[in-house]
Amino acid sequence: LAAGGTRCYPTPVEQIFDRAGQPLLKDDGMPYVDASNCTPESIPVGLANTLNEVLRKDVEPGFPGQTGSNAYIPGRQIAGKTGTSQNTFSVAFVGYTPQLVGSVMVYNPLVNEDVGGFGGGKGAEIWRNAMQPILAAMPVGEFPPGDPFYINGNTTTLRVNCVGSSQSNCEAALRALGLNPVVRTVPGPRPAGVVVSISPSSGDRVVAGQNVTVNVSDGRQQPPPPPPPPAPGPGPPGGGRPAPPTTLPPEFP
Repeated sequence: LAAGGTRCYPTPVEQIFDRAGQPLLKDDGMPYVDASNCTPESIPVGLANTLNEVLRKDVEPGFPGQTGSNAYIPGRQIAGKTGTSQNTFSVAFVGYTPQLVGSVMVYNPLVNEDVGGFGGGKGAEIWRNAMQPILAAMPVGEFPPGDPFYINGNTTTLRVNCVGSSQSNCEAALRALGLNPVVRTVPGPRPAGVVVSISPSSGDRVVAGQNVTVNVSDGRQQPPPPPPPPAPGPGPPGGGRPAPPTTLPPEFP
């Protein structure tokens, strides 16, 4: 995945030389170690790039439910996956940047022993502590973006907005797109038979043959008519003219 879908045979040894400094060859004339034994596109490039985006969400901040956040190194794009065996006899973390891959496994090879925690604990922390000084000497790399073909799969965007239309028109529009309308009658503020909502909604991704719930009003919750305007109150005395001011005598206390 880190190599964009290219699979290379893993080996800790790149070459073996004889005493004269020449590559040591087997009887068939081939070198004992072929470090270039790689197969491009063992995984389609677009699929590898898309999976990298998925696995970055297990490490980099801002995504719920992630288990590998302890491996995160600020400023770096990091993808990874945690692993924990039954009874926590082993915990593991495999992580990679655009330049380097590293894997950590914590276990006792001699006896089953509860090593404690999970792959996102000790495994991810060891990976971070080991990789941080190495990456500090390397430029920041970026993964290629995911491929829309794999991100969207065989989905399309729902372009129908039935709200306010009749049930029959909505059903016809959905069936024309290869979708399966499932009608529910719900209390609604619109007249009976008028669509109040659909789920998935317009703009969501859908697949062919998917059920789309069509919520149709039963007409029982229509808003009441507005109240009549208030009746005019009595006017001021004097037939609608303001009453003259009252003048009090000077001796009035």
